[in-house]
Amino acid sequence: MNIRTSAISILAAVAVVGCQSGSTSGDTAGAKGGSAASTEAKVAPVDLASLTAETLMPFQEGNQWVYEVETTIQAGNNRRTNQANLTYKIVKVEKDGDGTLATFEIYNGDKLADKQVWREDAKGIYQVAMGQDLKKYTSPQPMILFPVKEGDTFSWKGTGLVPTGKTGPIEAQNHVLGSQEVDTRMGRLAGVAIESTSNFSFMASPGKGKPEQLVKGKTDGTVWLAPKLGLIRSAQRIMAGQVGFAQTLRLKSFTGKQ
Repeated sequence: MNIRTSAISILAAVAVVGCQSGSTSGDTAGAKGGSAASTEAKVAPVDLASLTAETLMPFQEGNQWVYEVETTIQAGNNRRTNQANLTYKIVKVEKDGDGTLATFEIYNGDKLADKQVWREDAKGIYQVAMGQDLKKYTSPQPMILFPVKEGDTFSWKGTGLVPTGKTGPIEAQNHVLGSQEVDTRMGRLAGVAIESTSNFSFMASPGKGKPEQLVKGKTDGTVWLAPKLGLIRSAQRIMAGQVGFAQTLRLKSFTGKQ
């Protein structure tokens, strides 16, 4: 089973690693405090009240993010870990009514691994479509809503591409945890933390020649978004049938216009 994740799918999807790459515990242990905090200067917290789509996520054609990705996948007694770098690049920006759409291409090395379309407007930042053929969600799935307030919750229900690459119903719940300091490969940064859980289902065959059956899955995780940088870190877990998956993304570099 190939598993795809993304910064929004758990929030319902930013990266596709699948069974070929990744490595990790998927924990959030570097999110607050830790040994690094005792040796580095304290990072100023994010001013939640000042956040807007334009200040939080720079939608400019050519902008590029490189992430270190660690992944662990376990199916039955088989467990594998790996590590990879994923590159997110905005290849198209266009107006969409009162908002803006950005098309991302996601590369694992030189290989195009995924495509995604995000939307931002005065009310929030959303994922609109994902997959090589850009399958749309029945409605834009929110990653963050404005104004941002610690303790706020928001939910989404619809149909779209689930983490296994199949299409099915999804129900997601999100909780704004507030500003947190996290470790990235660019050093320790402050970001607004959004915790998410979701339930999804899809039809799949348990083996060659066998009829498809309903498979249920669930996700939980946290993403951190920083002003002028967007996604700086995520920690996510997925269970789909008998397959378990954990992934951590850490920002290594950002190039482009902020």
